[in-house]
Amino acid sequence: MEHTTDNSTITCSNSTTLACKPPRNRLVSATDRQELLPWWNQDVISKAKILLVGAGGLGSTIALQLTQQGIGRLDIVDHDRVDTTNRSRQFYTARDVGHYKAHALPQRLRPFATAPTIIRGYASTIQEADLDDDYRIIIAGVDNSQANIAAAAKGLRDQTPVVFVNVSKDGEACRVFIQNPGGACYACYRPHSLIPSPPAPCTPTPAIVDILHIATGLAVRAATTLLHGETIGDYNCRDLTMTGTDITKTVERRPRCLLCDNDCLG
Repeated sequence: MEHTTDNSTITCSNSTTLACKPPRNRLVSATDRQELLPWWNQDVISKAKILLVGAGGLGSTIALQLTQQGIGRLDIVDHDRVDTTNRSRQFYTARDVGHYKAHALPQRLRPFATAPTIIRGYASTIQEADLDDDYRIIIAGVDNSQANIAAAAKGLRDQTPVVFVNVSKDGEACRVFIQNPGGACYACYRPHSLIPSPPAPCTPTPAIVDILHIATGLAVRAATTLLHGETIGDYNCRDLTMTGTDITKTVERRPRCLLCDNDCLG
């Protein structure tokens, strides 16, 4: 199905593509305040192409922040559908329940676009999606080890930085890990993720929106500083808790890593 309006084209099949061209104030740009930051280059953001893996509690908010920043292109991959419990912490409304998140989210983001942005949604897993190979950054906001490994492997193949973000099961802590080309990969950081395991039963776990916003803010800041050719700090892993703990560290590459060591890969 394809529908065309004055300022967007939406294609619904396995993927959704939405082009956003918001009205522009003649006197001041909608991105004016962020452009006042001494390190910010809006042209870099406007030309950037990002892959977002996951459109849930983390991914939907990350997508909103990137859209508000005026990102040039955002591809979103998620095979899940919206359910009622998602609404307390994810960027969806009652009308989205039952729809694929990757199809619903571009529509939700549309009014928040501050610059011309193309958003493409893939209602599939990252392993199955027909994705491009020229993303500037990959952001993974999922709790699925296989999806994270697939995102890490794509980053290694394409020589693209990957920002991983997750929240603890008790909703009290979050972590950001950055996989840079030549540095430690996701499997160096979490070696057990390579061990095959049967699918875990889907049981409700605690979740609250406050820690998600802290986590997504860190992830987006890491991604935007990488786009500018900088790093968020002298570390590649950061842990934050709601009780005040803030730990930064550098995860080193693991010898004979099955994911990133070329000798092991043959």
